[in-house]
Amino acid sequence: MLRLWLIGGVTGTGTSLLFLSFYYLFTFDKVFSGWEFILSLCSPAIAATLTTVLSKSKFSTTIILFPIAYLTFLIPIFGASFGASGNDQLVQIPFLAFIGGIFWTTPFVVTKGIIRLIRK
Repeated sequence: MLRLWLIGGVTGTGTSLLFLSFYYLFTFDKVFSGWEFILSLCSPAIAATLTTVLSKSKFSTTIILFPIAYLTFLIPIFGASFGASGNDQLVQIPFLAFIGGIFWTTPFVVTKGIIRLIRK
């Protein structure tokens, strides 16, 4: 269960780093248009897939990581991106995303723990 929490936190951090990378890449011309934002919306899916592959987890973990990645994208990352001053975004937002990933993983960990208790 601890491993799932860690994987959720890493997914959140990966989502934030990919989104910030896409954001800085696409705003090189000082404009962040609609199609660039839509492409940036792929960062949670990429982060969830990469985390699953790198952690050598099962396919069922990928199904769990997709909602975690998108919920982490919406609440800590998206909100902090709008409210950040721009100076320390690369430190602050990935840290918030790690905490957000752990937070959004908690319901899955609790459910998995209850299922294990019932099966015993």
